[in-house]
Amino acid sequence: MTNTDLYSNLKNYNVITYPKSFLGSMGRKTGIYYAGVDDFDLIYPQFDTSFVYENSSLEKGLNLTGRFEEALLATPVLRNNASPFDKDLYMLYLYGNPAFAHIKNNKNPNGLKICIIKDSYAVPFAAFASLRCSDIYMLDPRFYQGNMEDFINSTKLDYVLIMYAPDNLADEFFPFGK
Repeated sequence: MTNTDLYSNLKNYNVITYPKSFLGSMGRKTGIYYAGVDDFDLIYPQFDTSFVYENSSLEKGLNLTGRFEEALLATPVLRNNASPFDKDLYMLYLYGNPAFAHIKNNKNPNGLKICIIKDSYAVPFAAFASLRCSDIYMLDPRFYQGNMEDFINSTKLDYVLIMYAPDNLADEFFPFGK
């Protein structure tokens, strides 16, 4: 089996469905009776993985190591018995939306090194893209206090991606060159 088959075949992942447990950000704005409650599928690799993950979400930062589900999933979020209005399943992958995060894939040291300038919608993408990369850096322009251009220019990268949902095409997401 090639790595492409390994990464792209859903049969190589565990999928756990949590029925009627998810109300997305748009659903929270419009209400449960208008939007309805969705099922949520937690997806993570069955194959061997090894990551180092750090982010700036806590005062001293967050540093985790281990398999995908140990380092990149905030499983306590699933154990929260709050209603879908109060449960934030967006926090599940990569512990939410920090100003800065770095994922190092110990199993793919020669993979791509990318930086994602992002909003919250890019977080699940980054978690799964990390399987094919050696390093992923994430910067959220709403919260990142450093100079993004300096970071990008001082970090050896193969690609820089800008990933925003259409509703976030606003000035606060484009601090470049200021």
